[in-house]
Amino acid sequence: MLKPYGKRIIVEREEAKEISDGGIYIPDTVKEKERPRKGKVLAVTKDSDCGIEIGQTVVFGRYSGVEVDDVLVLKLEDIHAVEG
Repeated sequence: MLKPYGKRIIVEREEAKEISDGGIYIPDTVKEKERPRKGKVLAVTKDSDCGIEIGQTVVFGRYSGVEVDDVLVLKLEDIHAVEG
Protein backbone atom coordinates (compact mmCIF):
# COMPACT_ATOMS: atom_id res chain seq x y z
CA MET A 1 0.00 0.00 0.00
CA LEU A 2 1.27 3.43 -0.90
CA LYS A 3 1.67 6.06 1.81
CA PRO A 4 1.14 9.69 0.80
CA TYR A 5 4.02 12.12 1.31
CA GLY A 6 3.65 15.84 1.88
CA LYS A 7 0.16 17.28 1.71
CA ARG A 8 -1.38 14.54 -0.41
CA ILE A 9 -4.06 11.87 -0.23
CA ILE A 10 -4.56 8.56 -2.00
CA VAL A 11 -7.92 7.98 -3.65
CA GLU A 12 -9.57 5.00 -5.33
CA ARG A 13 -11.48 6.40 -8.30
CA GLU A 14 -15.13 5.38 -8.76
CA GLU A 15 -15.83 3.02 -11.63
CA ALA A 16 -17.23 4.46 -14.85
CA LYS A 17 -20.83 3.57 -15.65
CA GLU A 18 -21.46 0.82 -18.19
CA ILE A 19 -25.00 2.01 -18.94
CA SER A 20 -26.36 5.56 -18.69
CA ASP A 21 -29.30 6.50 -16.49
CA GLY A 22 -31.47 6.37 -19.63
CA GLY A 23 -30.41 2.78 -20.41
CA ILE A 24 -27.92 3.53 -23.19
CA TYR A 25 -24.68 1.50 -23.37
CA ILE A 26 -21.60 3.71 -22.94
CA PRO A 27 -18.66 2.65 -25.17
CA ASP A 28 -15.13 2.35 -23.75
CA THR A 29 -13.87 5.34 -25.76
CA VAL A 30 -16.35 7.64 -24.04
CA LYS A 31 -15.79 6.08 -20.59
CA GLU A 32 -12.05 6.76 -20.88
CA LYS A 33 -12.66 10.39 -21.87
CA GLU A 34 -15.32 11.05 -19.21
CA ARG A 35 -13.74 9.31 -16.21
CA PRO A 36 -15.43 9.86 -12.85
CA ARG A 37 -14.05 12.72 -10.80
CA LYS A 38 -15.05 11.21 -7.47
CA GLY A 39 -13.26 8.70 -5.33
CA LYS A 40 -12.96 7.08 -1.91
CA VAL A 41 -10.06 8.20 0.28
CA LEU A 42 -7.69 5.33 1.09
CA ALA A 43 -4.91 7.24 2.89
CA VAL A 44 -4.20 10.75 4.20
CA THR A 45 -0.86 12.20 5.27
CA LYS A 46 -0.44 12.36 9.02
CA ASP A 47 1.17 15.82 9.01
CA SER A 48 -1.80 17.54 7.34
CA ASP A 49 -4.76 18.71 9.38
CA CYS A 50 -7.10 18.93 6.40
CA GLY A 51 -10.28 17.45 7.85
CA ILE A 52 -10.40 14.70 5.24
CA GLU A 53 -10.69 11.19 6.67
CA ILE A 54 -10.19 7.71 5.27
CA GLY A 55 -13.40 6.35 3.75
CA GLN A 56 -14.85 9.71 2.73
CA THR A 57 -15.74 10.46 -0.89
CA VAL A 58 -13.99 13.45 -2.47
CA VAL A 59 -14.52 15.36 -5.71
CA PHE A 60 -11.42 16.39 -7.66
CA GLY A 61 -10.48 18.05 -10.96
CA ARG A 62 -10.49 16.23 -14.28
CA TYR A 63 -6.71 16.30 -14.80
CA SER A 64 -5.70 16.18 -11.13
CA GLY A 65 -3.28 13.76 -9.54
CA VAL A 66 -0.99 10.97 -10.63
CA GLU A 67 -2.20 7.41 -11.25
CA VAL A 68 -0.11 4.70 -9.61
CA ASP A 69 -1.12 1.04 -9.27
CA ASP A 70 -4.86 1.66 -9.87
CA VAL A 71 -5.06 4.50 -7.33
CA LEU A 72 -4.78 8.26 -7.65
CA VAL A 73 -2.36 10.39 -5.62
CA LEU A 74 -3.80 13.89 -5.20
CA LYS A 75 -2.53 17.11 -3.69
CA LEU A 76 -4.89 18.59 -1.11
CA GLU A 77 -5.27 21.64 -3.37
CA ASP A 78 -6.81 19.39 -6.05
CA ILE A 79 -9.76 18.46 -3.82
CA HIS A 80 -12.83 20.55 -4.64
CA ALA A 81 -15.36 19.05 -2.22
CA VAL A 82 -15.98 16.28 0.33
CA GLU A 83 -19.25 14.36 0.43
CA GLY A 84 -20.95 13.72 3.73
